[in-house]
Amino acid sequence: MAKLVGFLMFFGLLMLMSVGARAQDVDGADVPEIPDVSGWKTFSGSNISAGLPNFGMYYLGLDITYQNPVDKNEFVRQIRIIVPFVAVKSSKTMDRNSYDAAITYVTDGEERDLLKTGLKESDLILCIRWKIKKDVNRNTDALDGENEIWFFTAFGNRIYSRNRKITVDTLSERPKGRKGRLINVGKKYSLSQEAYYAKELPHSIMIIVSKGLKEGK
Repeated sequence: MAKLVGFLMFFGLLMLMSVGARAQDVDGADVPEIPDVSGWKTFSGSNISAGLPNFGMYYLGLDITYQNPVDKNEFVRQIRIIVPFVAVKSSKTMDRNSYDAAITYVTDGEERDLLKTGLKESDLILCIRWKIKKDVNRNTDALDGENEIWFFTAFGNRIYSRNRKITVDTLSERPKGRKGRLINVGKKYSLSQEAYYAKELPHSIMIIVSKGLKEGK
């Protein structure tokens, strides 16, 4: 567990800070092929979602890190978007006639199956490859060489970059008719001046959330 926590702390620094080497960008036909992670081990994974008060979970995408089984110091992280859906654990949560979005009433097992299906049909928007080495002086992992980034802009263009900072921002809005209470509606991934907005909460869901907040006080 301590090893995993240390790795995640290291990767957080990798995502939010530029390394000392000079940043380089390439686009168009000169972009290298995206790493093939077929056969790689899933090192860690999580879903990209927004919790809707008094309602359920709104799933936007998946965040998965793979480890090379041949070279265990090499990792690839993928951010993938899925067709958004809302998972509601109880049919009593809302009136089925009050929405027109993709809402699914699920059990825990069904929820996992939906995410597995979402992974198969997902679209890659961000891929990061890097290697680590042991820093014997500090007894921690350190970046070995350059980090590589494949980034898909909101217009579908693919950019390849090295040693560039990636930032992730949470997008929040206030449901219509509510004061002082914000809910998360999506994620914004940025590479320098380029940005990709993960599919945001549709207006119909915002209305449902507002209704749920009002009923739940």
